[in-house]
Amino acid sequence: MVTIPISAQIPSKTSKTISSLYKKPKNAKNYERFEDAFSEWIVSHPLKKDDVLKYHTGAVKYSQPNDIYDAVFDYEIGPLDLHQCADAAMYLWASYNYSAGPEFYERLYFNGADGTEYNYLNYLKTSGREDNCKTFRRWLDLVWTYANTWSISEYNLVSVPIWDIQPGDILIVGGFPGHAVSVVDVLLDAETGHKYFMLAQSFMPAQENHILKNPATGDVWYEIEAYMTHVRTPQYSFHINDLKRWRTK
Repeated sequence: MVTIPISAQIPSKTSKTISSLYKKPKNAKNYERFEDAFSEWIVSHPLKKDDVLKYHTGAVKYSQPNDIYDAVFDYEIGPLDLHQCADAAMYLWASYNYSAGPEFYERLYFNGADGTEYNYLNYLKTSGREDNCKTFRRWLDLVWTYANTWSISEYNLVSVPIWDIQPGDILIVGGFPGHAVSVVDVLLDAETGHKYFMLAQSFMPAQENHILKNPATGDVWYEIEAYMTHVRTPQYSFHINDLKRWRTK
């Protein structure tokens, strides 16, 4: 049986999570959380109790939440300068699929900037390593080393319309460096189709994945608005056509 890494398990309901921490906006009384397995996993992922955002070196970036972020995902990013913006998005997708079991391992692949595919199943074969938490984490470091915003945008993602936004989707501008933020929660009014959504990012140098505030409101919620053209986050502005979703084979 595969040992699922702690960070990839859905924790108990007593943990600090998106689901337990954030209430609906005041104007969203009739809204329900978007539900599928990936969404449930994300909103149930542990958040740090102290909300302190740190770099890969262990140095504190901000000692308290400010006008950029509101909470921090609780998982080990490692001591190297690897876990940046695209890497945080890859972590969510990879860890969810790893936790879902071997039947989902075929989804564990990302491409580097030269097009090389870093496939977890192939990694197991070529490395001769046993499938366990430590091996999965080693593979993630390999992926984080060679994949970036340009490569995953080019090879691993497909465009989706903004009104179809779902948890796990990514607002991404592929480049060197480019930028990427992950959609980590969505609220839907089933009658009107209107949606609120929440975003998270890492940044450079490597740092922990943190939930962003909306610079227009100071809250964590963004919303789909009529005639909107951009999504403006505290440190980057995306066009609505920059929204993409993970490709599955």
